[in-house]
Amino acid sequence: MEDPAADLPLALAVASSFRDQPLGEVAAFGELSLTGQVRYVAHGEIRLQELARRGFRHVLAPARNVHELRARGPIPPGVALEAVTDMRELLRGLIG
Repeated sequence: MEDPAADLPLALAVASSFRDQPLGEVAAFGELSLTGQVRYVAHGEIRLQELARRGFRHVLAPARNVHELRARGPIPPGVALEAVTDMRELLRGLIG
């Protein structure tokens, strides 16, 4: 995979599989650092619009992207956009 924004969803899929615990209907985008920090990625608005168009209602994204998206205008109706800063904290909250 060449797009750094695929780091977060790929890591979530691996963690979910490893723990044999499904995440449910959640989508994500974001780059992961080697220390587990979730980093900003380009084209957040386009990514969010496409996920909403495809029916995702819970989207995880880097905190900076979320701040930028909320500042630019309304989030697509029915979409819960959640800011993520650290993979470790995210995993504790999602799959225990």
